[in-house]
Amino acid sequence: MLVFHVIIAGILLSRWQCYAVATVASLLVAFLAWAEWAHVIGHYTLLILPSEAQAHGTLEQAPFGDMYATAAVAFLAATLFLVAHFVTTLAERALR
Repeated sequence: MLVFHVIIAGILLSRWQCYAVATVASLLVAFLAWAEWAHVIGHYTLLILPSEAQAHGTLEQAPFGDMYATAAVAFLAATLFLVAHFVTTLAERALR
């Protein structure tokens, strides 16, 4: 669902404004991931992911793993910037 905001920004706004929307969205997701990792905010476990399996009587939650949280934020940021690039390129070509 986060990608739709970047798509709309790419259609309606200028190129640099679309990249600004992607940057702000990436920073907000990074902040939320950090807040969960640092236990500043709570994490609601759905118990449907295989990575959140029962181990040694305690629940190993994926969002608290350094590599998982970093990879998830990096993947989302890369996706948002790629979508921003493709949408703004298509929007500029459509206006020609």
